[in-house]
Amino acid sequence: MPYCTRQDIADRVGEDLLQRLADADMDGAEDGNTIAQAIADVDGQITARIAGRWPTYIGIPTTVLLPIAVDLVVDRLARGPMATDDIQRRAAQARADLAAISRGEAVPDPAETAASAADEGEVIWEQGRREFSGGGY
Repeated sequence: MPYCTRQDIADRVGEDLLQRLADADMDGAEDGNTIAQAIADVDGQITARIAGRWPTYIGIPTTVLLPIAVDLVVDRLARGPMATDDIQRRAAQARADLAAISRGEAVPDPAETAASAADEGEVIWEQGRREFSGGGY
């Protein structure tokens, strides 16, 4: 399963911009293969970065990985004047976020991580009387 789909990208950047970004041959029509290839390239990039530390998240579009994937796909599709400062800034931030995840400084899905930590419970320390015999030192 990819980290993002064509629809995810359209939902975040708009259908019009996506169609213009995906018109590789500049004939006015979206080239579907262009989007599919960009998604595949970004999937490989993300998987390579998280596989060592977060193998259970490979191919799972979490709330953190999905926007990273979208920003990287948009950056990969953007050419020439389409590569705006905003697109480049968002891609740079996505790469920085992905690097932080790969180093363990951030998690791929904070909601799931918090839920699993809560499921484990917390250690409760109780104070009571000492059960040692012999009077100590």
